[in-house]
Amino acid sequence: MCVLDCGVYKTGKGECVKLIFCRLCQHVYSLSYDKHTCMCGETWGYYLHDGLHAVYGGANAVPLGFLNDSFVKAVADQPEENARGVRFEAFVIPTKCDTMTLEE
Repeated sequence: MCVLDCGVYKTGKGECVKLIFCRLCQHVYSLSYDKHTCMCGETWGYYLHDGLHAVYGGANAVPLGFLNDSFVKAVADQPEENARGVRFEAFVIPTKCDTMTLEE
């Protein structure tokens, strides 16, 4: 069973992928330990050393997340053809969140 804690699903390992969506250029990109920016350069973000907490910025930045287990299962169940894709659970991380720090 997963527990939703401030937009981050926690499993036994707390595995969750965090992404940033830029409202301006509509680029969605994953975070890493290096600072990444969107295609237009208006938003940015990176993970802190613990791999759970992240910092992001930009007036058009929207933090997103999805549970790794949900995504991995959807990939494993991917149909070959003539079918709808397999859904996985994603969510918009709240603006006030202990694991995501917005810097202006």
